[in-house]
Amino acid sequence: MENPILENIITLYKDKKWKEIIYFFNTCNTADTRKLLWISPTLQDISWITSIITENNLRGIVSVGCGCGLLEWLIQQNTDCDILGVEIDQSWWCSRYSPPIFLKNMIFISDPESVVEVPESYALLLCYFNNGPVFLKYLKEYKGNVIFVIGPDAGQNRYTNPLPFDQQFANHGWKLSLSKEIVLSKDYICIYVR
Repeated sequence: MENPILENIITLYKDKKWKEIIYFFNTCNTADTRKLLWISPTLQDISWITSIITENNLRGIVSVGCGCGLLEWLIQQNTDCDILGVEIDQSWWCSRYSPPIFLKNMIFISDPESVVEVPESYALLLCYFNNGPVFLKYLKEYKGNVIFVIGPDAGQNRYTNPLPFDQQFANHGWKLSLSKEIVLSKDYICIYVR
């Protein structure tokens, strides 16, 4: 391997040292870590997500567009809920050029415009999601009551669809319940409910 950041993360991952991974990310330049994780959450950010899961009696999370699943794995280490990652392009994610897959419970879909059924007792997680039409399909088909959206603050020269404070949620009957800034990466976690 020729990437010392990746080597360090893999070593910590194999040892199940998830808190150390968070601390490590918090000391790195965010631009250097974006191949593995778009955001730089603190332990408090992960704990805050866990509290939302507990308060809403969620049995799990379905994370659509989860990439390598590192964020989802970090959340899973701090809670006992089930987390399912959904991603497209299995050939990329299983190639030697891709970052390793950290989340064990992942499914790959062949049609990038299709949606996966999310159980009603699970939250939907969209972290740096970037497909507006598929996002709208999920809003229409999801029967549960909690959506996590993680993405950039305004003016960060990064784009997601949906954005954390996207008006489309209100247009489809969702209400912003809570939000939390991820200070290190200038991102937001927004919780929408209905």
